[in-house]
Amino acid sequence: MLTKHEYVNKAYSLGIISGVKDKFFPKENLTREQCAVVISKLISITKEKFEEKNNAESYKDHDMISNWAKESVYNLKKYNLMVGENEKFTPKQELSVEQAVTIISKISENSIFSNPIAD
Repeated sequence: MLTKHEYVNKAYSLGIISGVKDKFFPKENLTREQCAVVISKLISITKEKFEEKNNAESYKDHDMISNWAKESVYNLKKYNLMVGENEKFTPKQELSVEQAVTIISKISENSIFSNPIAD
């Protein structure tokens, strides 16, 4: 058990979250690139389909995006679920409440979770 919070433990067991270098920090804030990976994994598990709305042109700060996050960052950009500003993604920046709510709203507009996550 990672934490006393059942949803965090379930997300970990499903591979949606994994931690850093075999350590998990449930009280830490998420960076934008970490959030992109979590959302991407969630979408993959639910097998939800999204319409491509944006091209996947590189961000100006593409080289700042960690290799392990690039595919997720560009997939979410393509589906208009998580985009940057001024052609930058700012991958190391912490996710703001406003950004989190925007992502959740966009996902719910696309009716994600119509395919429930299996135990």
